[in-house]
Amino acid sequence: MAFREMSDVTRIHYATSEIAISPAIYESATQILSAYVVSKQANDKNLSEMMDKSVRLALELALKVDKILKTPEKQTF
Repeated sequence: MAFREMSDVTRIHYATSEIAISPAIYESATQILSAYVVSKQANDKNLSEMMDKSVRLALELALKVDKILKTPEKQTF
């Protein structure tokens, strides 16, 4: 993280690797990948691709949950 003083304003620059990601996303990605392995959709030949797919799905799911929780009028529980 780099700090730079500019008059009375301090600007902070974050590297992408410094952005906090919820542990729930890691757990979700792991569970998604596990489901692919158990259902034999993931194997030695496509494991890296399926890992990427699991992470993308976990992130997409987290974003959708966050969006739904921020719009109370659309909640139908």
